[in-house]
Amino acid sequence: MDGLAVAAIAVAFYIAWNIGSNDSANAMGTAVGAGILSFRQATLTIAVFVLMGAYLRGYKVMKTVGRGIVPEGYLTMEMAVIALLAAGVWVTIATVKGLPVSTTQAIVGGVIGVGLATHAPVNWYTLVKIAAAWVISPILSGILAMLLFRFYSWVISRIKSVSTIEALY
Repeated sequence: MDGLAVAAIAVAFYIAWNIGSNDSANAMGTAVGAGILSFRQATLTIAVFVLMGAYLRGYKVMKTVGRGIVPEGYLTMEMAVIALLAAGVWVTIATVKGLPVSTTQAIVGGVIGVGLATHAPVNWYTLVKIAAAWVISPILSGILAMLLFRFYSWVISRIKSVSTIEALY
């Protein structure tokens, strides 16, 4: 195995560790902090659903980041390793500082940085779509959470029996 392959595998594990230490904490921190899930339950839940997500639809995100920002043929293995390493270092720093940073945003930034450094053409339209999703996603999630909470409150307020509410939970 050549040095580049070893570096790619090492950086892949480093990014995976970053995702586990940062993004998993973002997803499960509230449930663990509130005592709803134990650390072990949260870890198992994240492991199951991360694997399912990667297996079922993860390739679409990889395709967008891997070929959509910098066109195919411009992003070499060396450039990918550098982009991922830069993203990993930033996510590690942010995680140590307790900043809620997105690994995806860091990786996209790393790919753009490598593309700009090598004078590769950057697909700004794809980047605008990605950035729009970053802005729209929390807004839509907030609206959906509000609607779901109102529906939940409406349903619970209609139930008169405490035992029924306990059974529902």
